[in-house]
Amino acid sequence: MVEIVNRGHSDATDVTASLGSDDPGIVVTVGVAEVQRVAAGESSQAVFEIGIGHGVSAPYFPELMLDLEAGGEMAWSDTLVVAIGSAGFAHDFEQGDQGWTHGGSSDLWNRTDNRSHSGSTSWYCGTPGSWVYVNEMDSFLDSPPFVLGSDMELSFWCWYSLPIYHEDGLFVELLSSDGAAIDTLDFIGSGGALETLGSIGNDWLEYRYSLEGQTGDTVRVRFRFSTDASDVDEGVYIDDAAVATGVAPSGTGVEEHEPEKPRIGYLHQNTPNPFGLQTAVTFSLRKSGDVVLAIYNIQGRLIRTLAEGPHSAGDHEVTWDGKDDLGADVAAGMYLYRLAIGEFEEARKMILVR
Repeated sequence: MVEIVNRGHSDATDVTASLGSDDPGIVVTVGVAEVQRVAAGESSQAVFEIGIGHGVSAPYFPELMLDLEAGGEMAWSDTLVVAIGSAGFAHDFEQGDQGWTHGGSSDLWNRTDNRSHSGSTSWYCGTPGSWVYVNEMDSFLDSPPFVLGSDMELSFWCWYSLPIYHEDGLFVELLSSDGAAIDTLDFIGSGGALETLGSIGNDWLEYRYSLEGQTGDTVRVRFRFSTDASDVDEGVYIDDAAVATGVAPSGTGVEEHEPEKPRIGYLHQNTPNPFGLQTAVTFSLRKSGDVVLAIYNIQGRLIRTLAEGPHSAGDHEVTWDGKDDLGADVAAGMYLYRLAIGEFEEARKMILVR
C-alpha cells in the first residue's frame, strides 16, 4: 500500500500509480492502481501486489520504481525500498551475551541477576557485590551488528540510580558497522540540577527511539556510561533490548504498514546533538498553520519558546543558543523540544554540554 498525498492547491483527477522493479528477485503481480480524485490537501491509497522469487534470502531490501500520473501527465516519480523478512534483534539477556560486547575506560559492564525487568538477568554497569560504579568511567556496551530496515525503532528497559548534581549518565548511540558515530539518541542521567542534592532514580522504564539511516546498512547500538570525578551511586541496568519495525509481517513475509492518517507536520532531530554553543531545530508543515515550538527541561518547565504563530507550508529552521527566555545560560543536561500544530504534537530530546 502506498499513500498518495496531494500537496498542491487544486484537486488531482484521473490519478494512475504504476509500480515496477528491475530486481530479479521481485515480481510485480499487480502494478497499476487508479484513483479518480485526490482533493487538495487530502490523501488516498494505492494498493499493489508483489511476489518474491526463489533464492531470495532475508533480510532483503529491493528497490521499486513508482510513477504517478494525473490528468494524463506525469506528476511524480520516485524509488521505494521494500523490506522483506526481519531486520534488527530482540534480546532478553537470559541466554548469555547474545553477541553483545563491552569495553572502554574502567569497564564494569557485566550480566547480573541483582535486578532485571524480565526473567532473572540484565546488563549492569557497576561493581557486583558493592553495587556501585566508580569515577571517571567511559565504558560501552555494544549490540551485535544488525541490518537497518525502514522505519525501525530501538526499545529497551532501563533502571538507574545516579547523583542528581554532576554529569553521570548513559549515552544511547547509533554506530556504523566500523564503529563510527552516526547519531546520539539520548542522554539518560544527571545534570542540570540547581539546588537539591541527592540521587535520581526510578523503577524500570521503557525507552523508545526512531533509528534514522539508510535502509540495508549494517549498524550497532551502543550504551555508553560516562561519569565525572565526583559522587557515585548504584549505576545503570539495561534489559529487554530490541530493534524492530513495529509492524506485523504478512503471509508472504513482506512487512506492511497499517494505513495512517496523514501527518500535518514533522519535527526533525536537532543538529548537532549533543551541542555546546548552539543547535538547529528543523520542522516541516504540510500546510500553513499556527505553530508553537518550545524547549522544556526534564521536569517539564518551559525554558524557551523558539517559534510561535502562523507559519507557511514547507520546511522551517530555528536556532537555540542554550539560553532561556530571559537570556540566561541554562545548565548542561537533557532537554525536550516540542512542536504543536493545533491538536498535533511531537516531541524529541536534545543534549546540551558545557
